[in-house]
Amino acid sequence: MTRYMNTLGSTVSNAKETFLDTLVRLYQNPFVSKIISIILAIMIVFVLLAFSKMMASYIKNKITKGFVLKGNKSVENVSSLIGDIIFYALAMFSFYVSFSIVGIDIGLIL
Repeated sequence: MTRYMNTLGSTVSNAKETFLDTLVRLYQNPFVSKIISIILAIMIVFVLLAFSKMMASYIKNKITKGFVLKGNKSVENVSSLIGDIIFYALAMFSFYVSFSIVGIDIGLIL
């Protein structure tokens, strides 16, 4: 009876090793690894763009609240402009990071 249990246990461990080996071989395929890299880069872009938007709106609100003149249109325009500049700078950085993950060098473009 113990002989059958040992055989069953070794079969399960062999199946696990085979599954892990299959995943490793699948990842070693250049096409699959590039697809995984692209998906990872897209997810990182979305996270970094959301962080950029939050950072830009936080700075915009801090600038607007920091002035003594409340409701002044020129202060709101300047703070909006600074927020947009910060957002676009961080957005370009996030695209640079994501393209670097995929393996595309865009340093000359920026």
